[in-house]
Amino acid sequence: GVIVVPYAGLRRIVPVAESVRSARIRLAVGMEVPLHEVAEKLVRLGYERTEKVESRSHFSVRGGILDLYPVTSELPYRIEWFGDEIDSIREFDPEDQRSTRKLEEVEILQCREWVAEERRFKNAAQHAFERLEEQLARMNDRLAKERLRQNIGREIELLREGAFFPGLSKYASMLYPERHTLLDCIPRDALIVVDEPIRLQETARQLEREEADHFASMLAEGRNLPAFVVSKPYESLLPVAPQPKLYLSLFLRQIPQTQPKNIVNFISRAMQNFHGQMNLFKSEMERWRKSGSRVVILAGGAERVERVHRILRDYEIEP
Repeated sequence: GVIVVPYAGLRRIVPVAESVRSARIRLAVGMEVPLHEVAEKLVRLGYERTEKVESRSHFSVRGGILDLYPVTSELPYRIEWFGDEIDSIREFDPEDQRSTRKLEEVEILQCREWVAEERRFKNAAQHAFERLEEQLARMNDRLAKERLRQNIGREIELLREGAFFPGLSKYASMLYPERHTLLDCIPRDALIVVDEPIRLQETARQLEREEADHFASMLAEGRNLPAFVVSKPYESLLPVAPQPKLYLSLFLRQIPQTQPKNIVNFISRAMQNFHGQMNLFKSEMERWRKSGSRVVILAGGAERVERVHRILRDYEIEP
């Protein structure tokens, strides 16, 4: 597969693979699992309990029936229990609530970015509490100390409870002390293609300055601690990533912190405009083919592709 990611996303600390793998629920017909346990885990995975399921990330419980709309499913599921045993699983139409087809088993994935086991929440809470006490000991302003204790202290209690709240992302390095990024989630033999690496490094420095300013502002407001880390600097990302890299640059120049093993120059020219003159386009196609060139025609979307095919056939142009 191909993953396209902006540098702003690449630098962020993300949940470790262990936490992501555990943040799923497998349900199958005949499986014995209490309905209330499934409902509790759905809440931890970010699903919202509602009266009626009409959109993704919602679920409802009526007696021994669980209606659930996973974020990865085209249609919601209706799962019926007999005691603690799953009796049936069916898809249903959210418009008329009618069941469509039966399923033997389903897998439900999380619908929020931040997922972690209970022990990680408790460890993060303890770590944050210790850093909070250290910061308070350095402060002299009584009002500032009280504001910081109140704001961060409330969030620490939520962490201890394993709850999700706005601002949870700033505890990323405490929830995941491994400090993994997306680079740690892809295979070591995956090819990383970097577009305009010089500009990317400039972007990296700008993002780091903006993040530092934002965190300093939050610290002054009593909503942050110096120990909070949500991303990694450029020097600890691409330059040291074990994966092979391909750098694309419009101009040939030295790229800091890289040692390219090979440099390949490509010559490109702007494509001429034919302005609807298909006979001219046909003659050019023939000339390109005779010269041994490979011609690739791009179109934006399936409908345009079909339209291009139809035009080429009308003018007897071999695609």
